[in-house]
Amino acid sequence: MADGKRDAPLWQPEQKAETHEAMAMKRARAKAIRRRRRRGAATLDYILVLGVILPLAASLMGLAPRMIRLVYEMLVVMVGSPVM
Repeated sequence: MADGKRDAPLWQPEQKAETHEAMAMKRARAKAIRRRRRRGAATLDYILVLGVILPLAASLMGLAPRMIRLVYEMLVVMVGSPVM
């Protein structure tokens, strides 16, 4: 401050002007890193579907008639009990 110039505040870093090409290269590098991290995720999706969702759906198909019958019986009791 002795020479009359104002220094930039310590909490604010100096910003460098980046060219359009440098920004495009950064975006391409970030995209490649995301693609590398995502590798194998489709395999995990297939394992989830084949190992969890399909057996769960198969068991529900077997239990569905029983659940429907129990709900029907419960509704009949609830509706018919005031009359009895």
